[in-house]
Amino acid sequence: MPFAFRSHPSPTLVLAGAFLLLTVAEALLSPEVTSPTLHILVAGTAMLALAWRRSFPLERLEPSDVAAAMVFLVGPWWVGTMVRQRAQHTEEAVARAERLERERELQAAVAAAEERTRIARELHDIVSHGGCSSSTGTTPRSGSSTGSTATLVSTTS
Repeated sequence: MPFAFRSHPSPTLVLAGAFLLLTVAEALLSPEVTSPTLHILVAGTAMLALAWRRSFPLERLEPSDVAAAMVFLVGPWWVGTMVRQRAQHTEEAVARAERLERERELQAAVAAAEERTRIARELHDIVSHGGCSSSTGTTPRSGSSTGSTATLVSTTS
């Protein structure tokens, strides 16, 4: 049997199996993972490295080996995660700034249209009401307007 185990598997194989299992689980279950295949490929590469390590065993696993594995496996993962999160936050900030700019421009256009409408209404009131009395030769009455249209027409003729 080429893969016969002693009474218990070596700690290296247990750690490799746990690493592979966690990596595959993250690759398949995490919504942040954009490439599950790449995650599984990284785990497979780590397994190959451990298999090579098993083929050329040292006397025992040194703490410095574990520290080096942590630095070379966890370090790049952490840096990649931070870079990805920063890029995502930057994209979100740019999208928010663009949305706010569009909203500001829309609000400015609405305010300008309302102001133009107000000015046009005032101009209409001034021109139509003021222009009507001067062109007909009548003056505005100060009393109540109980007269009919015929009375108004007869006074202007």
